[in-house]
Amino acid sequence: MKESNHLFVSGAPRSGTTLLQLVLSAHPQITVTPETHFIQQLFAKDFTTKQLNREQKEVAIALMRSDKKLNSWPNFNLDQFIATVSWKTDLTISQLLDSLFNFFACQNNSGTDYLGNKKGCYAKKPYTDYTQKVFPDARFIYIVRDPRDIVRSMLDNIYFVKSLEEAATICQSRGQGIWEMKENFPETVFVVRYENLILTPEKVCSQICAFLDISFDKQMLNFYELNKGGSRLLGVTKDIHPHTQTPFNPELIQQWQKQRCFTNQELETIETITSDYLNRYGYETYSSFLS
Repeated sequence: MKESNHLFVSGAPRSGTTLLQLVLSAHPQITVTPETHFIQQLFAKDFTTKQLNREQKEVAIALMRSDKKLNSWPNFNLDQFIATVSWKTDLTISQLLDSLFNFFACQNNSGTDYLGNKKGCYAKKPYTDYTQKVFPDARFIYIVRDPRDIVRSMLDNIYFVKSLEEAATICQSRGQGIWEMKENFPETVFVVRYENLILTPEKVCSQICAFLDISFDKQMLNFYELNKGGSRLLGVTKDIHPHTQTPFNPELIQQWQKQRCFTNQELETIETITSDYLNRYGYETYSSFLS
């Protein structure tokens, strides 16, 4: 297995992370694997970055087996992967995850120059710190989106988010984590605006490729062709990502305004909670739209 660079994708829930994952993975040199639960659980255990002992490896395998998201990765057989690593006695966390990413890439005939994963935890401590410890070469690409569209979509699609205030707080917190990463590690962090990706995809994809020191490939713009019928989506989340099977659609921008999703009071609540997010990433307040 050749040595690969590592790339991690993150953002607030419903900000476009799955879209960005598919766009990146359409490049012939990149594979960003779908999200999991077990990687975050494994990082939380703070195992040493040295070789895993027998008990730690058994814990890691048990976490993988119980992970519904991992078990619904497309074109992926967990038992087959475990068989490739279970016999190894000198396995580190980085080698385990690198093997997993590479196995998935090979099963999906996709690139291995950059391997990585998509998950919200890569935008918040302590998981950012641990990711950098496990993969010192890691680069991070974050996506931000109008908080009002994020809140709207979270309330429509994420069952555990029960209130507008909760959704806005999650958005603000994730935006803070992204900002801190960009401030502290400007050379290894790239931030994408969802709206720019939708409106000027070739420009944004070219900027991403320059950040990764690879050549732009137009297949990135045709990501949906590789995702026909949701073939590259997690089996457990296919229903909430219909727009990843079609070209970039400008109609998805400012849905909160087009659909008149919120009352003025609700908008004020969202904008108060996410005021830092709005300011840092250049989103106007509702009053600005009216003037």
